[in-house]
Amino acid sequence: MPTQSSNPAPLARLADLEARYDGPIPQRELDALRHGSALAADVAEIRAEIACFRELAARSRRSGKAWRARGNDQLATCALMDCRVYLGGWRARRRRLTALERAQRLDIAYDRTRSAIDGLLAPLAGVRSGDRR
Repeated sequence: MPTQSSNPAPLARLADLEARYDGPIPQRELDALRHGSALAADVAEIRAEIACFRELAARSRRSGKAWRARGNDQLATCALMDCRVYLGGWRARRRRLTALERAQRLDIAYDRTRSAIDGLLAPLAGVRSGDRR
């Protein structure tokens, strides 16, 4: 069975996935195919979660301000407590995004280094050990 590196075309990789799975292809595999790699799919998912938590925190803060303006301090306090929870989720996902982006940079650097090494070793691949002088 061909690997992902030997079959880089997305349609060919999709055909490989369809051949591998008897039934629906797992969403994780489809996301990796859509984004180019599992790591890139994770980065996209974390970015979407960050946007969601940011929006939830902003809505909760607006709600707390509105309740406070109406004179209901109890609901305002609850809304602002929710905002703190959402901000905690936002911070955790920001840390995760930083780690994933670092891993992605290292992965890209590894790929570039491997390509450069392969390029340097390619001329030597034709030379057999007995032919060296």
